[in-house]
Amino acid sequence: PTSNSTATSQGPSTATHRPATTSHGNATVHPTSNSTATSPGLTSSAHPGPPPPSPSPSPASKETIGDYMWTNGSQPCVHLQAQIQIRVMYTTQGGGEAWGISVLNPNKTKVQGSCEGAHPHLLLSFPYGHLSFGFMQDLQQRVVYLSYMAVEYNVSFPHAAQWTFSAQNASLRDLQAPLGQSFSCSNSSIILSPAVHLDLLSLRLQAAQLPHTGVFGQSFSCPSDRSILLPLIIGLVLLGLLALVLIAFCIVRRRPSAYQAL
Repeated sequence: PTSNSTATSQGPSTATHRPATTSHGNATVHPTSNSTATSPGLTSSAHPGPPPPSPSPSPASKETIGDYMWTNGSQPCVHLQAQIQIRVMYTTQGGGEAWGISVLNPNKTKVQGSCEGAHPHLLLSFPYGHLSFGFMQDLQQRVVYLSYMAVEYNVSFPHAAQWTFSAQNASLRDLQAPLGQSFSCSNSSIILSPAVHLDLLSLRLQAAQLPHTGVFGQSFSCPSDRSILLPLIIGLVLLGLLALVLIAFCIVRRRPSAYQAL
């Protein structure tokens, strides 16, 4: 079937203590201690390396937030908005390990997909590889979630002994939201393999029951965002109650007495 797609945003940017820019996109490297390793994303090393560097908790830069939507004719079926960051552990030429980070450039990303039944699919292709998102609609529980993801790309990290990285995970149940609602999260990380992680920053996603305009439905926040909001809400409620008590106390103090002295 004939389908349309949109991908809008501006150019990418990344910053670390010593950034290195590849010919295809932005990439930064975080060296780790020496250990024996095999191909990242396919098998794990004999001596697992340290945890990968975490993305910054601050909001993603507007210049790197992409807006990706796939439609079947005039009906949108998947709408993804996020800064997409790929993290891989690779073997260096000296036999050590390092974590490399690439940030997807929205302006160089092509959107494809499928709106088949309860299994919508989104494919993002960029000059050095592609990302595949597979979703599952559970009509009994009235939810939709990410069930499959794969990545394959070529990138030249400094002193890397390899340039091709790939991984997939077909047993996911992530980014879940009620049907008709959008999933939102300030920082969501998906593990495709011990050596390949995908970070979705400033994420907004809807993969079911989108309106013809493609506008996101009611937001369903991820657990990490809700855990931050709950104490804030409780604090605001308590502050409001305290303000009401103080106002009532002031009114009572200012009210003239109904009795007069003889």
